[in-house]
Amino acid sequence: MKRIVAIYCVLVAVLVIHVSNSFAAEGWTSFGTITNIQADAGGFNLNATVSNNTSICTKKKIFYYHYSSGQSLGNRLYATLLTAYVNQSQIRLYVGDHCNKWGQTNITAINIE
Repeated sequence: MKRIVAIYCVLVAVLVIHVSNSFAAEGWTSFGTITNIQADAGGFNLNATVSNNTSICTKKKIFYYHYSSGQSLGNRLYATLLTAYVNQSQIRLYVGDHCNKWGQTNITAINIE
């Protein structure tokens, strides 16, 4: 009986950690500027000087958008981000809860100050 209770406690702890990470994953970054932006056939990625990224991904200042999430939206985001890069505008990014295999954070929206 004690073993079943111990296993149950471990499972509950793992679930609580997973759920709390899921809630912390999405949200707006702080404002920063884009230091690098690259595009290829699959989407684009960028580096930004943001200091607050709520994502659970390991690369806190590198972001990506993959066109499988929607090419029309991706094209609009890329054009807007490229304009912000050229003008060195302050941006913030809405990060999702997905990381690519390199630990980069998925973006779903942008805000330019």
